[in-house]
Amino acid sequence: MVKANAICIIPSPPPFPTPPPLTFAVHPLFTRCLTAVIDNAHNFKRTLQSQELLC
Repeated sequence: MVKANAICIIPSPPPFPTPPPLTFAVHPLFTRCLTAVIDNAHNFKRTLQSQELLC
């Protein structure tokens, strides 16, 4: 439970228009970071769903 609360503190990235593929090619680190953020969001949502199932 404490772990989930810690994740909640992390602010979600603001919505932005999808950049062209070239931008991702030029900024691989940005792409990797964005992918990690999305993965964390999916994992967090999955954790919430499993918590609801336990209740």
